[in-house]
Parts: sequence; structure tokens; C-alpha cells
Amino acid sequence: RRGDESYYAYLKAMYTRKRDTLGAALTDAGFAIPDYNQTAGGGFFIFCRITPAIRALLPPERINAPNAAAPGGIARLDWALCQWLAEEKGVLCIPATPFFS
Repeated sequence: RRGDESYYAYLKAMYTRKRDTLGAALTDAGFAIPDYNQTAGGGFFIFCRITPAIRALLPPERINAPNAAAPGGIARLDWALCQWLAEEKGVLCIPATPFFS
């Protein structure tokens, strides 16, 4: 792209803008995200922390509810939140536990 030092500089700037835009929206919604001035910012995922304010929005009956698709057949907090966001708010996200179990 014209005006950029190289194609790779353009890609870095574009993905940084996208990350920062999504990060700001997640923070505004009440999630906690990494400080990318302190930690590495590579990759295509933003691993958000579920804050107490976000957890309070999730109906308690969804946590630890049976769910055949969830690891171990139980919808733990992150899985329950992702399912609730998809079904009730139309927001798709991926639970983090499968990445770390």
C-alpha cells in the first residue's frame, strides 16, 4: 500500500488498528484485556478476562450446566458465557478452556 514502508508494515498497522478497535469495544463492555504495551500482541485472538461485572450478567443457572459440547460435558464459566452471548446477544466468541486443557 502506498505511504507504508513495506507491505509488512502495512499489515502490522492494519492488524494493530483492528486489535485496538476490538480491544476498546471489549473494555467498554466490561471485559479485561491484556495491556499490549506490557505483553506480546501477536496472534489472532484476544483472551479476555471475565470480570466480576461480566460474570454478574450471566444467569447463574448457565454455569456448570450439562452441555454435551463442552469439555467434560459441563458448561464451565467461559463456555457458559460464550453460549449465553451467542444465544442471547448474537455475539460469537470462543471459550478459552479448550486451548489450555
